[in-house]
This record gives sequence, structure tokens and C-alpha cells, in this order.
Amino acid sequence: MAQVTGVVNDANNFPEMDAEVVVKGTDKVAYTDENGKFDIDAKIGDVLIINGKEFTVTSNNLGVVKYAEEDVTLQEVIVTAYGTQTKESLTGSVGEVKSEELAKVTSGNVVQGMTGKIAGVQIVSNNGLPGTAPNVRFRGIGSINGSSAPLYVVDGVPFNGDVSGINNQDIESISFLKDASAAALYGNRGANGVIIITTKKGVKGKTRYTLDLKSGVAMRGVPEYNISKNAAGYYEDYHRMLKNTSIHNGSSEADAHTFASNNLITGSNGLAYNVTNVANNAIIGADGKFNSNASILYQEDWADFMFKDGGFYTNTYFSANGATDDTSYFFSVGYEKNDTYMVNSTFEKFTGRLKVDNKIGDRIKVGGNLAYTLLLRNMPDGFDGGTSYSNPFQWTRNIAPIYPLYAYDAQGNAVYTSNGDRAYDDGTGVYSPFVRPYGGMQNPYATALYDVKKSRVNQVFANTYATFNILEGLDFTYSVTGEFANNDWKSLDTSLYGDAVGVNGRVYNSMQNTYSITQQQLLTYKKRINDHNFDVLLGHETMDRQVDFLEAHSTNGLLVDSPYLNHYALLRDATGNGTPYATEGFFARFNYDYGNKYYINANVRRDGSSRFHPDNRWGNFFGVGAAWRVSQEAFLKNSKVINELKLKASYGEQGNDNLGYNFPYKDLYTIVQTTNAGETAISYNQTFKGNKDITWETNANLNAGIELALFNSRVTVDAEYFLRKSQDMLYMRPLNVSEGFSSYPENIGDMENRGFEVTVNADVIRTKDFRLGVFANVTTLTNEITKLPENNVVSGSYLLREGESMYSWYLREYAGVNQETGAAQFYKVDATTGEKTITENHAEATLQFIGKNAVAKVYGGFGLNMDYKGLDFGVNFAYQAGGWGYDSQYMTLFDGGRGETFHNDYANTWTSENRNAALPVVIADNAKQYYSTSTLGLIKSDYISLQNISLGYTFKKGLVDNLGLTALRVYALADNVWVWSKRKGYDPRMSYTGISDTTYSPIRTISAGVNFAF
Repeated sequence: MAQVTGVVNDANNFPEMDAEVVVKGTDKVAYTDENGKFDIDAKIGDVLIINGKEFTVTSNNLGVVKYAEEDVTLQEVIVTAYGTQTKESLTGSVGEVKSEELAKVTSGNVVQGMTGKIAGVQIVSNNGLPGTAPNVRFRGIGSINGSSAPLYVVDGVPFNGDVSGINNQDIESISFLKDASAAALYGNRGANGVIIITTKKGVKGKTRYTLDLKSGVAMRGVPEYNISKNAAGYYEDYHRMLKNTSIHNGSSEADAHTFASNNLITGSNGLAYNVTNVANNAIIGADGKFNSNASILYQEDWADFMFKDGGFYTNTYFSANGATDDTSYFFSVGYEKNDTYMVNSTFEKFTGRLKVDNKIGDRIKVGGNLAYTLLLRNMPDGFDGGTSYSNPFQWTRNIAPIYPLYAYDAQGNAVYTSNGDRAYDDGTGVYSPFVRPYGGMQNPYATALYDVKKSRVNQVFANTYATFNILEGLDFTYSVTGEFANNDWKSLDTSLYGDAVGVNGRVYNSMQNTYSITQQQLLTYKKRINDHNFDVLLGHETMDRQVDFLEAHSTNGLLVDSPYLNHYALLRDATGNGTPYATEGFFARFNYDYGNKYYINANVRRDGSSRFHPDNRWGNFFGVGAAWRVSQEAFLKNSKVINELKLKASYGEQGNDNLGYNFPYKDLYTIVQTTNAGETAISYNQTFKGNKDITWETNANLNAGIELALFNSRVTVDAEYFLRKSQDMLYMRPLNVSEGFSSYPENIGDMENRGFEVTVNADVIRTKDFRLGVFANVTTLTNEITKLPENNVVSGSYLLREGESMYSWYLREYAGVNQETGAAQFYKVDATTGEKTITENHAEATLQFIGKNAVAKVYGGFGLNMDYKGLDFGVNFAYQAGGWGYDSQYMTLFDGGRGETFHNDYANTWTSENRNAALPVVIADNAKQYYSTSTLGLIKSDYISLQNISLGYTFKKGLVDNLGLTALRVYALADNVWVWSKRKGYDPRMSYTGISDTTYSPIRTISAGVNFAF
């Protein structure tokens, strides 16, 4: 016997509470909860009696089930394009995550929490700053230069806002439409997949209230690289580097040692800071070790100041919902705050939502959905990466451990300002007797305290609709959605420390407003004639969006802590622009099934985009799919092993209009601005060369698969093959400098992504009191460029070549270490013969196709869920393998720059005492470029991450009733728990190509909470 789980809705499709569910012919009975959900012991083929009506069980899969007035079977319903479909009727590829799983996500952006949960979908976090939107890729790479981002749809409407503005607990389900049969109905913006977010609605019955409270701690989720943290050890390493440099330049061992000792603190490569109690040339002894008679006077770890052990995290959510026969309503408010693990970095989110649906008579239904979000972000300097000294990750990763955060005198005594405060050491020698050679005028901790980087986003989503029942089965819906987002950004670079000291402070103020209106007219017709079931949709949709931007920049401030322009005397710059974008689409869908065995889904859409010239503005797109439920045939219908067997196939084409420019067909010009009132002539410069003939990029998608359920549906398997072809790709073709422009927009080349997806779910143990379920998904991926107008196009460190991946590495090939000298060796390739020879000159080495690429060949997720008498436990993992990344951060830690620390693998570099070392000798300032870009920096981008853990307990009904509640649950959650990669500190999840950088490292959140329902 297995558990059958479902949701009971009334005739108006509202969830129904306390509905009685009985297994016919037995004494087994269950009642639906406040969300209409029930769980009862039954098996495939049993008949359930729900409120006096009989239903045949065909599946016991978890999920929302449909309940109509007529006697039909219970079927899982999935939200798809412009409507819903039963899982059995789908001919395409759709993945779905329900509210039960979404409630376990603590990330500020709900999509970030979906990593590893859906086959074929890769989610990459380019920035760990809370609420930052991740990059999502469906089945590979959609384009070389065009956008590969999916379309977001919220409650049936294409969404232009920030998904992090949606409260996770407002969401009922998220659907991922992966192929053209499922997504082509969205036409121009669905080429890279579609993510449909459906929010909750009212449940029939009296008003039900939910209060969810959770708090916890947010800490750094990925440890730092193994870098030198010890001052004495760093002096030894730097001395050895100076000695190696001298030997490399021809000195003897003895002379090189003397040179290194004499130049350790002073000289052109000297460190400048002697934080010991001995003379500069006595810090390192004759044995190359730190002087045993020396003491370190002071040492501070910048990371201890920049990064906290943990910041406070809290989340409060309240909702009220209910429904009558004619009206349903849902209301919620939420507040989230994450103090993060970084100094002066916080994230706050305020959300509110009101959703009402109402029947007027028998033929009219109207409704509205109003949501408001306020996002407040305090961001650290350099939060988006880069090599700026103000970037906390760049600074703490690279500065040598001998440089303190606070200022000290030559005897090691603390230095104070005239106000009696501890003075910060900014490397200029103002408060310290030394001038720091690394990051002069910089103290990122001080600037983090005094700088301001604030973003305030107000986001409004307002939708209203009216549905008219014209005839039985024939409905017309008119929907209007307005969206508004205001992003107010204020930046202050303090006049006290950092690079704005010389201009007495610097501020930037900017404002961006985004307005959009989406209108939909939908005509639907549903009809069943005996075993024939028809579902037809005709639709028209328009979207108009306007983005207005204004920014000003001033210096020379009166107040050291003000981020406002009117407190600064010198206006440096002011700019503003407005960018329109509009689309229009006409579409149709035809769904047919015969006897719940044979299915056909077909759709077509004609789209117009303002991004193309009127002559090329319109494109035609379509999708078609078919499915056969073999398990419904007589020869399998009564099988005790195979409960469901469906074969499906689909094909379709979709368009992409996003090259990153809103007018790629036009020549663009910039006005030359002046502050000279006497200058009356207006001059301008052309900044972009347009192409009138540029048009749609087309994505052709082929999908074929099988869906299988075994052993009373305790084991389910979904397996699919996909082939995704990008044709006439949107591409910025590089131009010669002589042409006056760097690039030119064209439709050039074809590319394909192909692979397999397999998803397996299994109930290993399922009894009345105990359930143990496991799940796993795996996707294989091959990315290949199939057509280019010119072969072997160099794109940064990649080579675009027919027959190879878009991210094929194009680098100098590292050949090893010269054991006599420690020099790095590289291959030099004869252009005529192809013969390889060895060179120790990095500049002479040949840039070449390496035969490795950055695209992971395999990725997916796995985990388990367990329930026992009210106790629930879940754990989720994600993984990838088969790609090659480039660890630029690791390579930088061998640069040998003045005042820059080393990776602890420095011990494995060549010295005269360690001639068999795996790594080349380290030379001051990387003068020989031994650690410049080459295959030495390549690293396998494989990883396994423990994404989240959940543990909860739901109290028994008797106790809850005594407390005056309808439900009570306590729980604990851990998000972004751990990641295993090839090197400590290297996180392949931060980039699709596995390139390491200095962006905000991901946050690990551990929290505990309680959920009340009453």
C-alpha cells in the first residue's frame, strides 16, 4: 500500500478545507487541510470517495491535483504557458518545484535556491550579495553575444521586475519550461527557457492566518584560499623570492642571500614595513628562517575586521486567506533582514501582496493582484568584483600579513588621532612611520565604515483581469498588468581615507525608473466529446517598457558623511537617457487528447520587436509535440509493475531579440557636453554602427523522452534527449581599428547544445508512519559551434571554431619546470610544420587551441526526504563535472608583487634546494611572466555542494487544538552549507566558465523558526 497525496478544489477551483476523503470499500478516511491537501493509504486503481463523488486513482505522485464536478481521475496539474495542463497531457519538457520545497529556501532570490533541483537547468551565482539575481541557463548556451537569460513569468504575465522582490512564501509553484513545445507560446522572449512563478490564492472556508518567524546567522559560505597568514612565515617566503630572483639574474647562493637580506625592507622591491624588534637585514637568518631572537611587534588579520563570524538573519511572514463560493482573497506581508558576514553590508526586504478573485453572476469573473516590494541594500566597496584595492575580497586575499589595519609607531605602539581615536593605517605614512608599497592611500576597513553604497528599490506589480463566459467552454479574458520599479542609488567615497582624499570626497547619485504595461486578450475553448478532449487558445499580447536613467557626479564635500549632491561644491558630470522597448505577439494553441492515451500539443506565435528595423521586425515561431500513454493500452493497463509509461516527442522554434542593445539597427550618437555657456554649436560623436538587416536569432529545439512509474508509482523516471540549435546568432563581429568602431551587429553562425536528462524519484520506504524518499537528476551537455563565417575567431581567452565549444580555451601551453633554473617552460608551435619546441619566454609561447573547454559535461542534483510521525528531514546536493575553469586568483598569489601575500603552495615552487618542485620559481613582480596566463592556471571545475538541509516537527492535532491553532511546526534550515571543489577557496559555482574572481563570496545561512496557522 502506498500514500496518495492530492489537493481537493471545489467547482470554482478553490482549495477546499475539511473535505472527507474515503477509500471505497475500506474504513480508511482522511480530511483535507487548510490548503485542500490530503494524504491517505491507497494504491493505483483504488476509488476515492470525496464529498460523495468517486474518483479513480491513476497516480500517487505528490503535487496539486485537479478536482472537477464530473467523475474523472485525479491528475497532477502543472502550470504551463497561459494556463495549466495535467502532467499526463504534457508532450514537452517541464520541471516544477512546489511550495513545500520553496518554504525551505532562505536565499533572498528564490531562484538561487533551485540549484540542482531541476534537470537541464544550471543556476550560477555571479555574486553572493543577498538578493542578487543568479544567471540561469536552460540546456546549455543560447547565444555567443545575445542574451542566454530565460523569461520570467509571474501569474501568467511576462515579468520585467526583480525576482528577488517576490516573497518566497508567496509562491505556490515554479515551473521551468525547457523545450519549444512548452515555451514557444512565449515567442520572442522564451528562446532561452521560461520560468513561471505562480503565487498563492485564497482557500475556500473561513479566513485562515499564517505567521512564520525565523531567525539565524549568516556567515561566509566558502573558505578563503590557503594564503600566508603568518608575518614571520611571510618574511621567510619573500626573502626566498628575492634570493631566487637574484640567483635567476646570475648571482651566487651567498650573494643572493645577502642581497635578499639587505633588500627585504628597503630597496626597489623592499616591503618597507619592519614589524620586528631587530634590524632590517637581521630579520632572516643565514639558514633562511625567521630570526629566533626576533619578535613580531604587532600583526592584524584584515579578514577578522572585514568579515564577521556571522551576521544576524531574520525573516517574518504573515498571511491571511479565505474564500466563499464567489470570492477568494489572499493577503500577505513580509520582512527580511540579512546583516551578512561583511562589515557595513546589509540586505532588507519588505513585501506586501493582495490578491482577490470574484465571480459576478454565472458568467463573469474578475480579479486583481497587487504586490509591493521595497529592497534596501548596503553594499561594500567592490561588491561586484574587480581588482580595486577597495574590494574587501581583493584586499584580504592579496595583502601581506605584515601590514596592519591600525597605525603603529616604530616601536610597535598604537597611534591615535587628535580626537583620541585609533588611527587607521592608509599606507601613506601620515600616521605610521612607513609608507606601504601595496595599496597606498587605501584602508578598505576604514572606507567600508565611512563610504556609502546604498540602493533603494521600490517595485510595484499590479494586475487586473476580467473573464467572460460566452458559451459553455468558451471564455474570453482581458488582462492588464502595470509594473513600476524605481532604483535610487547613492555612492559616497569618503574624504578621510582612500582615493577620494585628494578631491575631498566623491559622490554619485543616480535614479533609474522602469515602467511597463502588458496587455493580454485570451480566448479559450474547451470541449470534451466522448473520448475526444479539445483545448484551444487564441491570444494577443503587447508589452511597452520605458527605462529612464539620470546620474550626477560631484566632489569637494562640506560634510564627510553625506551622500547627497547638494553638499558638494564641484559638479563633475551629469548624464541621463531614456530607452524604450516594445513587443507585440499574436498566438494560438491547440491541445488534443483521445481517451487519455494520445496527446497532441501545438502552438504558433507571430512576434514583433522594436529592436529590429520595421522591414525585419516580425518573426514566426511554433512548437508541436505528441505523446502516447502506453500504460493506458489494454496490454499494460492492469500491470502490477508498470503504472505509467509515456512516450513523447516535440519540436519547435523560438526567437531571441536581445543583443544587449535596444536599437542595434540604428547608428547611435553621443552629444559632446560642455559647461561653456558661450559655446552655441552642438557637436556629437558616433558611438555605435548599426545594421539595418539584423533580425531574429532562432532557437530550434528537439525533445524526445519517456516517463515511467513503477511499483505503485514508488519509483518514477523521466528521461529525455534534447537537441537545441541556435541559428543566425546575434553577434557583435569585431572590426579593425581603422574602421572606427570595435564591433558591428550581425546575424552570424550556428551553434547547438545536445544531451540527455534523467530524473529519478523513489520512495525507498513508505509506511503509515515512516517515509524515506530519494531523488536524483543528471544532465549531460555537449556545446558545439556548427557554423561561423570565419573560423578561428579569438574571443578573449577562448577560440571560436567550428566543431568546438564556444568556451574552448585558447592559451599558451605550459610545458613544465626547468629543473636546473626553475624557469617555467611553454610550447612554441611552428606555424608551418606544427612542430612544438620549448621556450622559457612567455611572450614567445604560442597561443593555441588546447582541446579543453569550460562547459561542464555533466551536472545535476540529488538528495533525500524523510518523514516520521510529524518529524521531517531533507537534504539537497548539487554537482557538476567535466569542465575546465581558470583559477586566476590562485595564479595571482604567485605574482611576487611588493607587499602581496603568497598561496601556501609557495612551498611547492622551485628553489635551489627544491629542484624537483611542481611549480616554477617565483620571481619578484612576476618579471619573467612564469605565472602569467597559461594552461598552468587551468583547473577542473568539478564540484559537489551541499545546498540545503531542513529539519522540522509538526505537532499533533490534539495539542494544536488545545492551543487554539490549526497547525504548529518548528523547524531548522541551513542553506549553502558546503562546497567541495578541486582547491580550497575556488568556487566553480560563481561563474558558468569556472573563472575565479573577487566578487562577493556566497553566504551560508543557518536559521530556526516556527510556523503558526490559526
